[in-house]
Amino acid sequence: MDWDQQFKLVGVDLDHPAMQLTLPLVWEDEDGPRFVGTAFAVAPGLAITAEHVIGHGLKRQELRDGYKRAGAMFSLTALQMFEGRILPWVVDAIYASRSADVAFLRFQRPGWWGDEPGQLKPPCARLNFNPPSPGQELRLFGFPSSEVRDGVLYITPAECLARVKSVDLTTTESGLPESHIKLDGTILGGMSGGPSLDSDWNVIGVISCGWSFMDAHVALLWPAMAIQIDLFKTGSFPAINLFEEGPARAIGFQRVYVTSDNQARLAKVDRKNLVPIPHLAGDEHLQIALNFAASNAQKSLAEARVLLDQKPLNIDGLHRTLRSYFWELDAALRIALALSSLRNELAVDGTVDWDRLVAEWRHHVHDEKVLDEIAALDFSWHGVELFEVRTYAEYCRFGALPLMSLTGEGRNDYYLKQCWGNGSPVPLPGGLDRYLDSSRRFVQNLLCLSVRRVAGA
Repeated sequence: MDWDQQFKLVGVDLDHPAMQLTLPLVWEDEDGPRFVGTAFAVAPGLAITAEHVIGHGLKRQELRDGYKRAGAMFSLTALQMFEGRILPWVVDAIYASRSADVAFLRFQRPGWWGDEPGQLKPPCARLNFNPPSPGQELRLFGFPSSEVRDGVLYITPAECLARVKSVDLTTTESGLPESHIKLDGTILGGMSGGPSLDSDWNVIGVISCGWSFMDAHVALLWPAMAIQIDLFKTGSFPAINLFEEGPARAIGFQRVYVTSDNQARLAKVDRKNLVPIPHLAGDEHLQIALNFAASNAQKSLAEARVLLDQKPLNIDGLHRTLRSYFWELDAALRIALALSSLRNELAVDGTVDWDRLVAEWRHHVHDEKVLDEIAALDFSWHGVELFEVRTYAEYCRFGALPLMSLTGEGRNDYYLKQCWGNGSPVPLPGGLDRYLDSSRRFVQNLLCLSVRRVAGA
């Protein structure tokens, strides 16, 4: 469809906070285009809807042309209205959980998205994984009474207000979402898949009223965070990683964790509000964690060497392996700083970083020789700066650092020639094994100095 010509807005307030985040969904099949429900954007190239909204269309398409075959395309388009334009997103993958009634829609990258002249980057929603309280008022937004007539899609946005009757985190009722909110209010047909928003316009759940005629329901989001998605087309990962390491935004994501058998769980408290690690774990526990991170870095480096020797070069696999490598090095460095802080009884609250540790050390230590040794530690990396390793690890967390090119001389002397993060080059000189050696040297010297300090040497 030519959306600019075949799209009509009915009773629309384009300045409404939810309007630019919420997307009508259009399915095209042999009978032509039809409106099927609502979705909302959560990250560039990714949206969430209710599983039952797209489930029927998927079954029809599977019967028609076998959508599960390799290279098959979905006949599903989401439309985003931003700055007076109608912006189509074409769905190329769906990741769904029927029990949670939540589905992720991955989009092809459109030509209109970007920073170049004439391109746009429309906003995405911020999620809230903290369940609401009974009596709390929620806003529900979607597109009821929307339809395609005579080849024209007529969209009617609507907002409903409803109060929370109850919250069931692990339901035993059949036919209801795994974790859901019962509402005292009415949800109109066509709003399914749309966002349910709290008073700060955070999305707290997905409108899900497809099963019961007794109560309106909203599916909570956290059970779906174990769904394996492949947003960057580099391999699957649990959806919660989008919020822990990636481009999506959420409140309370620290409460959500995925178990070894790939089940999402919701902790009673937000990990962000816990006591800092030096007060939770003693010297022995931190040392074990340090050894574990260093061992994982060594394994990742060995995997990277194997991949670097393969022809043709597996860039996606190498990217994932190097991401793990630098991430484990970063973890080892952070644990070493925490361990040093604990051993020296330094008053450093929260996350320990090198600058704060040195400042606290200088505040408590007045031996010039020791101060010189502390200062020398920062230059024991032989050209590999702590900032560079952490920068790489941080960019990897946000999925924003693709490998542009790899060059090397000799079997194990490969290095990253140039990487990019947020549009700026991130130089990473030296061989990969040099990072591991320098990290070990830094940690050993730091902990050796810490032990001598505690012993009064």
